[in-house]
Amino acid sequence: MSQTSNNILTENMSSFYNLQSSGWTQRGEQSVTLIHQINNKLDEVLKENNRLREENQRVMTFMTEEFVGLRRKVEISLQENKKQRTTLLPQLPLTTKDAIFDFDRSLKSSDDMRKELFDKFLCHSNTDMAKFISGNLKAVFGDDSLVTQFSWTNLKGNTSVKDFTIIEVLKDSCVSAVGNAKLDNTEAIIKRFFNSAKDRVKKRQHAVNPQT
Repeated sequence: MSQTSNNILTENMSSFYNLQSSGWTQRGEQSVTLIHQINNKLDEVLKENNRLREENQRVMTFMTEEFVGLRRKVEISLQENKKQRTTLLPQLPLTTKDAIFDFDRSLKSSDDMRKELFDKFLCHSNTDMAKFISGNLKAVFGDDSLVTQFSWTNLKGNTSVKDFTIIEVLKDSCVSAVGNAKLDNTEAIIKRFFNSAKDRVKKRQHAVNPQT
């Protein structure tokens, strides 16, 4: 091969390598540019994410403060309503026979008082009929020493409660509170409560003083 041919080949090879090098450089620059663009987008996403997190935190803080404030207002309102609320019922349990008579007469003449007593009986939430009845009778008549002065009928000269309005309201509330309550059953439990009062008194006295 002549010297001239060698020179031409060398020049062509040099041009090829220069062209290849130029292409690689261009692609490398494009890759770097793309990486920068991706990093910039990631930075924007992170910044937006942080902004949203801070905004959510501010909203949660605001809502928590509002909820606490609202709950406090409700509590104050309930306390004020409780203070202002008046009751038609006397202080229970009653402690004398005359107080029982007065209460029953008042119940007979006042629908509102009967309704309030009915609701009070329902507060004794027990689905056991015997416990429901005895618990509410104790809430009105109190100590068994007072209960012994009454009976279902005029047993041994005691005052009959059979026709008391107190008993009427109690039976109605029992039917409402205890699903399977029947009139005959409620009356039997009430009768037993009064008629066994003396036995309960004796049992309690014996527990205190076994020598009696």
